[in-house]
Amino acid sequence: MSAFDNLKYELYAVLALTYAFPIFARSLKKGESPDWWNIEHGIGIEVTCAENRHMRYSKNFANKYLEKNKIDFLEEESKEIERFEDNVLYDESERLFAATDSKDYFDRNWRINLAIDRAKAKIEKLDSHYKKFNSNCLFIYMTQSLLDDDIDFFCLSIFRLPENIQSILITCSYCPSENCFTLILQATV
Repeated sequence: MSAFDNLKYELYAVLALTYAFPIFARSLKKGESPDWWNIEHGIGIEVTCAENRHMRYSKNFANKYLEKNKIDFLEEESKEIERFEDNVLYDESERLFAATDSKDYFDRNWRINLAIDRAKAKIEKLDSHYKKFNSNCLFIYMTQSLLDDDIDFFCLSIFRLPENIQSILITCSYCPSENCFTLILQATV
C-alpha cells in the first residue's frame, strides 16, 4: 500500500470516528505504531484496509478508464487494457463500465478471509513493538459490502486469536455506513 493510501485511510478513520464519537475524536493526535493516539484516554488506534495489491490495482485501473470509449484509448493504454481484458466489461457503445479484481468464480469468503488475515497480523503488531496504551484499537476498512453472515464470520474468527497474543479482545463491531470494523483490545499489562 502506498504512503498516500495509508494516509488517506488514516484520515478517513478520524473522520468516521468524528461522526461516531465527536468529543473523543477531537483529542486524537497523529502518531505512528499505532497511527492515532489519545494520550488523555490511553487509547491508540491502528488503521488498515482489507485489500491486497491486485485489488488496489483493479480499483485504480477502473477509476482511470471508466466511461472511456475503446476507440479513444492511446496505444500504451490499449496495452494495459489487453493485460486486463478478461476482467473488463464494455457497454453497447463500447465504453468501459466495469472492471473486476478477480478472474473466474471464487469463494465469496475470500474477501472476508483477507480481512481476518489483515486483522490478525495487525493485532500481533499492536501486541508487540507498538506503543502500549490501555486500549489499542484496530480500525479495518472493507472494500466491499458485507452480508450479515460475513460480519458474524469475521467477528467469530477474530475472537479466536492466536495464543501468543497478550491483549484481550473486548469488542468487535461493524459500522455499515462506513463499511469498517472496529476492534478494541485491552492490554494485559
